[in-house]
Amino acid sequence: MDALDGKKIKDAAISGDEGNIVSFEMQANKAINYSFRWTEGISAQYGDPKDFSFDDVQHSIRVVSDSIPKVELVRPVSDGLATVAKKIRIAGKASDDHGLGQAWLVYQIDGSADTRKPIMDFEGKKGGNIELIWDISEDIEDLKPGVKVSYALEVKDLYPSPEGTVPHLRRSIARQIEVVEPERYLQWYRSELAAQNDELKRARDIEVTASSKVKQLKEQENESQ
Repeated sequence: MDALDGKKIKDAAISGDEGNIVSFEMQANKAINYSFRWTEGISAQYGDPKDFSFDDVQHSIRVVSDSIPKVELVRPVSDGLATVAKKIRIAGKASDDHGLGQAWLVYQIDGSADTRKPIMDFEGKKGGNIELIWDISEDIEDLKPGVKVSYALEVKDLYPSPEGTVPHLRRSIARQIEVVEPERYLQWYRSELAAQNDELKRARDIEVTASSKVKQLKEQENESQ
């Protein structure tokens, strides 16, 4: 049996207990159309093989370029302040069409060069969550008020990059914290908490108003019947 693309491109193998599996291997570096040319085994032994050959339906292989990974920093949702004892709860998610490899936390101190902290290895999974509780004092020496730290998530896929090329990496949006004295941090925290409570109150008021309007509409509908 042959695999054809206008001409013979590969010998195809027949396998399976009943001889009903046909396969061939080749590098798909371009789009191709192919079909299988079958030769009837028993009848071809008693005549010209070409009289007992026929082509199967045509199949297609479409080659698409590998896309770079996707990564999203889900939490924290904004920049903020911190003390030297701060532990930052970081959460994110990543995906890739080929499969994910290593994930890092990438951070810069006062605009310095990148430092990478390994978080996890996806081991070829096509997607998943990233979670980390980052004790900044363990990784940053001489941490003190006034220091600003920017950080983001970065992931790599497992697409085999040719030698001399840059691997497929993707970095999330960055967040920033500023290290401050405990008193200032407490003031900021109370302010953020009050703002969140106000937002919750507004959302609750909107929900109550909407519920009241729906109730009024239902009462009017019943009165009109």
